[in-house]
Amino acid sequence: MMNNKVRSLLKTFLTEKNHQFTYLGRSKLTLRKIDEITKINTYTRRASSITIKNHETADIDFSIAVLVASALFTLSASVSKSRDIKSILPPHWISIEDKPNANFVFSVLLNQLTQLSFSLLELIDKGFDNGARILLRSIMELTWQILILLFNREDLRIFVKADSFDDVRNTWRLLFGNQRFSKKLDRIEVELKVDADIRLNLRNRRLDAYKFFSESVHNGFITAMLDSMQLDFEKDTLNTNFLGGACARSLDTLRAFVQSGMYFLDMFFAIVTQYHGTDLEVLPELYWKDSLVLTECVRDCIRKRISGDL
Repeated sequence: MMNNKVRSLLKTFLTEKNHQFTYLGRSKLTLRKIDEITKINTYTRRASSITIKNHETADIDFSIAVLVASALFTLSASVSKSRDIKSILPPHWISIEDKPNANFVFSVLLNQLTQLSFSLLELIDKGFDNGARILLRSIMELTWQILILLFNREDLRIFVKADSFDDVRNTWRLLFGNQRFSKKLDRIEVELKVDADIRLNLRNRRLDAYKFFSESVHNGFITAMLDSMQLDFEKDTLNTNFLGGACARSLDTLRAFVQSGMYFLDMFFAIVTQYHGTDLEVLPELYWKDSLVLTECVRDCIRKRISGDL
């Protein structure tokens, strides 16, 4: 796994440095020892994948999450492929000069969402749940951001004008900072006539999930301590977790990802069809129906999980 030039440089470095230190009875650091670290890491990655595959609950939850990521991929592919023809929005929705094409903006954001989603699955599969939790907060933010921009043309116009690091940061704060995510999503749900009790439930779950996964981002002591330990799938025990590994806490991460992805997919299609009045049946046959079918399949899987039939 190590580049030959780097390996040669390391060998020379170790030869020089090993003569400068007294090792007090222990063996010196060698290339072989470093190779062993690499082997342990590779073994841990493989063992994690096998553990998840062999644990029925983890395997089912992981598979449902893969369906959600696949639905996001097909949605992203549809918007990307159709941005130069009839698509979800008129190309001049941002400005009459058609610059930038609104569909292109959303194809970029959806592509980013798809990549992050599959990255999260890869991290969990390889036993890096802490990294997956950090990534999940970014995924949540991005799903909310896309929905808000899809609903609010003026916000989208402001968003695409940011062309420097400072502009991007200040624009994000203006559009989404200081709990604006929740307030704007509330407004969208009202416009789409979502029942008040459901809106309250959605808002509370959003805030709770965001707060929970933000703890991993900020590395508070309690969170860091838990993330440094591996919770066994079968036994209620914690093991030291130097190089990651399959962890029972990943079940919560997977379920939170599915919940976030399903909210996004349902709201995305609702905004497109109910708010913008786009008829998906008349759009070019790309992957729209694939995304809808996968979304319905996930919903059915969730129902069966709740009822105990899956």
